[in-house]
Amino acid sequence: MGVVELFSGIDSLYLSGATNASPVALTSDLADIRSRAPGGTTNALLDLGAAVFEVASNGFGKYRYRLDHANGILGVTESEHLPTFRVQIRGSFLHAVGPAAAVRWWNDVLSSVATGVRLTASRLDVCADFHGLDFEPHERENFVCSSGSRDEYTRGGFTGWTWGAPGAMQRARAYDKLADAQNKGLDWVRDLWGSRYQEGRSVWRVEAQCKRQVLLEYGVDTATSAIALAPGIYRSVFTNFLTLRLPGPDTNRSRWPLDERWIDVAEP
Repeated sequence: MGVVELFSGIDSLYLSGATNASPVALTSDLADIRSRAPGGTTNALLDLGAAVFEVASNGFGKYRYRLDHANGILGVTESEHLPTFRVQIRGSFLHAVGPAAAVRWWNDVLSSVATGVRLTASRLDVCADFHGLDFEPHERENFVCSSGSRDEYTRGGFTGWTWGAPGAMQRARAYDKLADAQNKGLDWVRDLWGSRYQEGRSVWRVEAQCKRQVLLEYGVDTATSAIALAPGIYRSVFTNFLTLRLPGPDTNRSRWPLDERWIDVAEP
């Protein structure tokens, strides 16, 4: 039945938000909430004007404060060595309203508590979902990747691979999206596929993760440019960083012919 594209687009978008000045009122409120619940769950809600967030007792990576919302995670810091804000937009929100509207929502939230907010892209994940890829474990040797690091998903049976070391500036994945959605309880994923989805057929996702350094090489700085350049980044990753080949006599695997399925993957 061949390869059928079900969805392609942005799966994850992380933003950094620099400001003209530290939002003193916000960090003061957060410090006060933390002081009243040392070492425990705060269960405190904080109204930022544009939206109400739950204040976590832990931080968000290098960010001292973490605030949670259905639309994503917000990190806040007083450090002069980091942007004031770090945002992880939830995938469900990205897909529900679209990347541009999601970024506008977050910009409104941050602008309600700080002045001169400038949003830049710190990480972008682009992906596409397909019927008809149906990868098998033995095909792992047919993939050619610029990174020598590769992990295989085997919990509960084979479900795919990841290329690129943890923490690397660029990584790629190919995995069974139906199994992933079931394991994570992502009921909304099937809404992405609409009428194109055929019950009983497998769905495989190919996904690329690019961090700030790689995004700059692609010409991405702002959140807006990340959205605009996402399709080209996807094509570049699955044309240059990772490809699937048909074994041939040449000792140089990168000169093996492309698997026909990968032609459809690289041009969704």
